[in-house]
Amino acid sequence: MKLALKSLAKLHAMSYAYFNDSNADIKEFSATLKLMIDKYYQPSASSEDRALAKERLVEKFDNLLRVVSATPNGVEVAKKAKSKIRDRLYAIYKDAHATSSSFSVLCHGYPIQENFMFSYQADDDEFSRGRPKEAKLVNFQVNCVMALKSQCSA
Repeated sequence: MKLALKSLAKLHAMSYAYFNDSNADIKEFSATLKLMIDKYYQPSASSEDRALAKERLVEKFDNLLRVVSATPNGVEVAKKAKSKIRDRLYAIYKDAHATSSSFSVLCHGYPIQENFMFSYQADDDEFSRGRPKEAKLVNFQVNCVMALKSQCSA
């Protein structure tokens, strides 16, 4: 998990550096960027699109809460998260998907295990042999541009 998160962090950092490079002209590929922006969170989203996005977010969040509830002290954490976050999910995602921020980065939509390729230790050391040592992102079917704002970073 740690290696997968590091590979996502590299993607974010590299795209942030690219978007904020004084030599990069984002207008050159604005049409491509428009294809990667999630329509459900844009001001032009229809009420049906917004309702569908809200429904999907709540469903995924509830699944996450069920997993968290099964861990030690998880019931308390899930209850707190549900009371503080569940009703605000769409607003949080909409804010994070804003396209006019100087903190925009390229994000890998909803990565799953199949989106990562791992390389493993091959040493003779019994402790580290067979452990993953690096992860790379593959299969970029779902990508989007998101603005990472300070209130959404937690």
